[in-house]
Amino acid sequence: MELIIPVIIIFTFFIGSFVLISMHLRKMGQRRALPERDAYRQRHGSLACRHCGATGARDYGLDDQNDDKRIVACADCGKDLFQYLRAAAPAAV
Repeated sequence: MELIIPVIIIFTFFIGSFVLISMHLRKMGQRRALPERDAYRQRHGSLACRHCGATGARDYGLDDQNDDKRIVACADCGKDLFQYLRAAAPAAV
């Protein structure tokens, strides 16, 4: 009987971790499936947000802030719009 509380706590921790990791992987899969910039522009006519119509945008790396694969999101509503590959910076001399 005295082992039931620790077992419940450990079980809750593992289930919670599984749920969080699953949600993160699903979101990353959705971001990887976003259209490229040219395909988005061709489909929607402009780079404006298809959800709210705003033209402001912010971009961030897919995996981290230094990633060359960039995700562009609406600055107003925060929805992910499209992705593009950032041009490599010239090497420092």
